[in-house]
Amino acid sequence: MVIGLMVFGQESNNGNPRIERPFSFKMGMDLSAYDGFDFYYRFSVGYFLNQHVELEATSGIPSYFSVGANYHMSSKNSVSPFSPFVGAGFGLYDGFGAVSLPVGLNYISPKGFTAAISLNNRFGLDNSLYAESSIQVDPYIQLSIGWTFRK
Repeated sequence: MVIGLMVFGQESNNGNPRIERPFSFKMGMDLSAYDGFDFYYRFSVGYFLNQHVELEATSGIPSYFSVGANYHMSSKNSVSPFSPFVGAGFGLYDGFGAVSLPVGLNYISPKGFTAAISLNNRFGLDNSLYAESSIQVDPYIQLSIGWTFRK
């Protein structure tokens, strides 16, 4: 019985920072050089469902909100603080519907500091009353830092 408890304890606390610290709060900026320089300040909260899937809600200044998920490419027993990821987010950017597709790298320190960098492509639907509807593509770099919390 003691061995069973030891094995269970090791499995639930295996050193993977995405399992040990599933909650996060981050802030940062989205930088776009497409069609002129543009940036957004961003604030996000996230939660790892498991070592791979992170749900995230983001709000930004000026005017954007999105929800989405990132898939982190790390194994269950990985103790590496780094994990590459891909994802998809859906939301409103400047009042228009949009889809964002990030590819990036996430870092979580043993003490909880977290940082991420990603290259994103935002596909926005511009359905203005004064122009024909069109899909606009906006590539941008996303930088964020924050803190992760234990369960």
